[in-house]
Amino acid sequence: MNNNDHLDPDQTDETHLHYHHALLSELENLDTGRWQYDEIDCCWTGKYADLDSSGYQGLHLDRTDDKFAYATAHIGKTFCGTDVTLNVPQWVDEENSGDTYQRVISVYMDHAQEIVCGCNVPGDWSGDDWFLSDTESCRVPLVFDGDGQFDPAATATALIAECENALEGIEKELVLADQMMQHLAGWRTFDKDGNPTQHPAGSPCEGSAWDLLEWEKPFTNSESPENN
Repeated sequence: MNNNDHLDPDQTDETHLHYHHALLSELENLDTGRWQYDEIDCCWTGKYADLDSSGYQGLHLDRTDDKFAYATAHIGKTFCGTDVTLNVPQWVDEENSGDTYQRVISVYMDHAQEIVCGCNVPGDWSGDDWFLSDTESCRVPLVFDGDGQFDPAATATALIAECENALEGIEKELVLADQMMQHLAGWRTFDKDGNPTQHPAGSPCEGSAWDLLEWEKPFTNSESPENN
């Protein structure tokens, strides 16, 4: 089928439909299957990616014509709310159903809400966590081989790459918010280049929800001034 033979409108429509189905089939072959969402024809991120810094990523193939493939790139990420696992001193963790732990959770939630609201990505609160998501429109030229035949594999690869590039700005917003949430939870701090420092369980980092509460922390027996 020659991509330049479009004088007959019916033939043109049939050609476009052929391009679309061939490209969609190739995208579905490349789909990791990790984002079960009606709008996703191809996901390239892995299992539990919505909890990773960069979130789920995928695309929906909108249409094709005789020159371009058009798609909507999707990205989405979950941020822990009340179900968060906080890094707190061991004595607090051992009583994690007690009043002290609940006060740390309350501090975490107050500051986490500010982080999520300050992220330039739309989102929703489920009652347990936040899910932030956004889209970008993309298009790439259709790829044809030397004989003028449509190459769906090469076009699919180009389309995924273009969608990844289009999502980079949103991804940076989500990564920054995720770093702030990890810091708030007490597990990691990050330098100016984004390199992490892991903090061991029972030793929450400075600036964490525990640290923000620490000025009003009750004494344990070993910490009591009477024992010092």
